[in-house]
Amino acid sequence: MPGTACYYFNCNKKKSDFPFLRMFRIPVKDTQQTKQWIINCGRINLFIMEPKQVHSKYICEHHFAVESFMDPQHRHRLMPHAIPLHYSDSVSSARKSASAKPLLKVRTPTKVYQKKDSSFLSTPPHCSSPEGGSSNNIEEDMQSVRTSCKRPLTYEDIPKEKKLKTHLDTQTN
Repeated sequence: MPGTACYYFNCNKKKSDFPFLRMFRIPVKDTQQTKQWIINCGRINLFIMEPKQVHSKYICEHHFAVESFMDPQHRHRLMPHAIPLHYSDSVSSARKSASAKPLLKVRTPTKVYQKKDSSFLSTPPHCSSPEGGSSNNIEEDMQSVRTSCKRPLTYEDIPKEKKLKTHLDTQTN
C-alpha cells in the first residue's frame, strides 16, 4: 500500500493505524523544493538516495501548516510550492504547548534519611594497622597485617550433619 508510513523524523504514524491520514510524496521535479522538504523533515539521509527512492517516501498532513493546503478543512491537496514545517520548529512548538500545562507535579520528600554507623568498615582491634608498621617496606607491613588478622576458623555443624554424626556414632558403638 503506497504511503504507509510518514518519513518525517520521529513521526511513527502509519496509514494502517490512521486510515484517514493524508500522506504526501516528497516532490522530485523541482530540486530546490526537494532539498527544502528533506531539510525540513529532518532526514538528511534522503540526500544520498536516488530521486526515485526519495519520491517513494511520504510525509503526513500533520507536518504542514494550515496555509499549505488548498482546502484547509479537508486537507486533500497541497499548494504547489508547499513545504513541510521545519523539524526544529515543530519540536519547539510542541515543547511550548507541553510547558503550558505541566503534567507532573513535583513533591518534596517527607522522610528524612540519616547516615548509618560505618564502624564495621574500620580495622578490627586485634589487627595491626599498616600505617603503624615499624618497617619502611610495604610488603613486610602487608604480610604482618595478613598474619595478625588471621584467626582460626571454626565450623559448626548444621542440624542435619549433627543428626548424621549421632546416627553414625550409635551404629558404630
